Parts: sequence; C-alpha cells; structure tokens
Amino acid sequence: MLRRNYSAFEVLTPEAKYWCGFIAGDGCVISRGSIQLNISWKDHLHLDEFAKFMHSRKKPKEVFIKDDRIWGDGHMARLSICGRDSTDKLISLGIVPRKCKVDFVVCKELSCSRDFWRGMIDSDGSVYIGKNQGQLFPVLAMSQSGKNIMLQFSDYVRAISGYIFEPKPHSVWKVAMNGNKARDIINHLYYDGCLGLERKVVTAEKCKKWKGIRELNREQRNLAWRTRIKPGDTYKYALKIFQDPLLQLF
Repeated sequence: MLRRNYSAFEVLTPEAKYWCGFIAGDGCVISRGSIQLNISWKDHLHLDEFAKFMHSRKKPKEVFIKDDRIWGDGHMARLSICGRDSTDKLISLGIVPRKCKVDFVVCKELSCSRDFWRGMIDSDGSVYIGKNQGQLFPVLAMSQSGKNIMLQFSDYVRAISGYIFEPKPHSVWKVAMNGNKARDIINHLYYDGCLGLERKVVTAEKCKKWKGIRELNREQRNLAWRTRIKPGDTYKYALKIFQDPLLQLF
C-alpha cells in the first residue's frame, strides 16, 4: 500500500527544494491544506513526477482555462494533492497562499539553493535559444508579480557569478540575461543528472554548449587576420568559418 508522504518537505533534499521552487513559481498553496499545480498540458508528465514525490497515485486532470494572463490556448494540466503537514511546512518556508497577491520571500535555505531556483525557472521562467540578426545566443529569464522574490534571485545570481541583474518592472518584475552570462548561470543551475522539466533540460544542454564570438576567436589564434570574426558579424557566419559542430544543434 502506497502511503502519502506527509513529511515531504520536512527534510530539504535537492528534490524537495526543486519542488518548493516549482510550487513557488507556478503552483498554489491553499490554506485549507492542499497543493495545486497548473502547467501546460504538453508538460503533464512532469506532474506525475511530483505525484511520485508525494507518494500519491493521483493523475493530472486535463482542463481548459480562459484567462488573459495564461499564455497559449489555455490547455492545462492540473494536479491537486491534499496534505496539511506539507502545506504548513511550505508556508513556514515562505511559500504562502495567494502569493501572487503578496510580495513574498523565501527562507535562506531555499534562496541559496540552485535546485530551488531551477524549479522556479522550470515552472515560471524561460530557457531558450534567442536569435537576433542571424546571431544565436542563450537566454535565461524569470518573472514574478512580487519584487522581493526577484531581488532574492538577483542576489543569488550575484553571489555565484558576480553578475548584477536588477529586477526590471514590466507588467511584472523580471530578471533576464543572455549570451555568456546566461550560459554560465544555466550551466550552474542545470547540472548533470539534475531533476528538471524535460524540454527545458534539453534546451539547457544546448545553451551550455554555446560559444560566443570572442571564445571562437580565442580558440582559433592561428587564423589569418582576414578570417577573424569581429563584433557585428553574424553568428552563423562565425560558425561557417570555424566549422563549429554547434550549428547542428539548431
């Protein structure tokens, strides 16, 4: 008989921290004692992993949500799991009910964890290959309605890398980065064998292999000056010169 894991968040293992981040990003802690996750239907199998973590046999439900704040067609997967002990623990960690209405912060143990931030990015952030004027580059971004949680993310990025990215106000608070800096943070967050949303883990692996123009120049010191790449040259042109296998990834 499968017994519910009511103490799932009592010991903050890397897996528990990841799910804390996933819930903080795109989940909901309901004060009457349940956890609800709503994600795009194409990622519904990821909710099976959360159910397994909670020792639950529940399966995500297919729902259609009409809300201007939801990207896409509103085709969603929803999973609700009851557990007063788990919700009480999440609240004590800073993941509170109605967090979209509250400028919440999480405890230090979570705010200093790459597993927690990877969970938030998987649920409510972006990892992708951007393109501008033929140049390909990795992009990492995350947004939340509350400023304080984004300040915690900004502080974490600064602590591990020295990079400074202050949250910018849009319709929400957002931290975004690209190029070498995005690749470095992605490489730190999406380490080998980590738990993560499959499609973002795959994209993260591509981002980790990306090389900037300066790096390509440094690797090809023996090139004649006429073939050296200069800032402003397209990335596809750079790859053609250096015959870099990275082009095959896209």
